[in-house]
Amino acid sequence: MERKFLSDLGLEKDVIDKIMTENGNDIEAEKDKVTEAVKSEKKKYADLEELYNDANGKIESFKDLDPEKVKKEMEELKIAKETAENKAKEVEESSKISEVLRSAGVTDELSLKALSDVFKSKGLKYEDDKFLGGEDVIKSLKTTYPGHFKAENPTPPEGGAPKPNEGFGLGEGGNPPPSKKTTKELLYG
Repeated sequence: MERKFLSDLGLEKDVIDKIMTENGNDIEAEKDKVTEAVKSEKKKYADLEELYNDANGKIESFKDLDPEKVKKEMEELKIAKETAENKAKEVEESSKISEVLRSAGVTDELSLKALSDVFKSKGLKYEDDKFLGGEDVIKSLKTTYPGHFKAENPTPPEGGAPKPNEGFGLGEGGNPPPSKKTTKELLYG
């Protein structure tokens, strides 16, 4: 809008000044809006350009990949993970079996190993902090291999407790009689 147009309409100078000032304010406000919109669009463009460049960089990095090699490595990792999980389960199961046998009174580590293998061969399920059917297996093991467990109610031999180095009437030394089972029977049932 121009002053000449307003003066040709017969408006007074102070009215024309007010109109021109208000018109200038409106124009400046619109310029600010346009400037902000342009800045916003430029930022969006810059962001999109950066995203585009990143995507192209990633695409370039995949060009050298061999899909078959990646697939093979994924399979190997999957197998390694499964193997590790299975090994962890085995170790946990062995630990729980050892704990059960120790609490049942297994006398030594060799017996623990042999009886653990027998116990494990039963394939019992572990549930609610115990092996289902485990008590029956322990009773059976105590009956079959009594020399490998601590006596629950030891009875002293006739004539009282043995004197040192006198034994239990089975010769020198004081050791209880060995199991009549062979090592092979102990290990493999």
